[in-house]
Amino acid sequence: MKIIQHNALLDELTSHVEQNQHFQESLGILKSKDSVGSLSVYNEYTDEEYQTFRLLSSTIEEGAAFGFEPFPGSFLGPLKKDVLMQRDIQCILAEFYCNTYNKNFVALSQIHDAPDDSIPILPTVTKNFVL
Repeated sequence: MKIIQHNALLDELTSHVEQNQHFQESLGILKSKDSVGSLSVYNEYTDEEYQTFRLLSSTIEEGAAFGFEPFPGSFLGPLKKDVLMQRDIQCILAEFYCNTYNKNFVALSQIHDAPDDSIPILPTVTKNFVL
């Protein structure tokens, strides 16, 4: 943020360069240098992008958001932890994960027949009840 503020100050000062010859000659000192190491991440953005970000951050108003959302009509009810899934649901879940993540998932009850790189799916879940 400090860099952005300094850039904004420099932009303000350089907008009056034509009026001051001494200032024109002094600008060579302020010429930017390439950043190295972790600071080089700042080189990928233009001065205009930094200025736009700075302007956005200075125009945020407290409590400016307003509006409404429709009420969903139900609340989440109590939880039941460590509920056992049926084996066929575990197999369906394992197949879904295999197709989605392109890795070998298997129900924990079938881990002994599965390849070594298989990822087990635990048979217990936490269940939410909708009121």
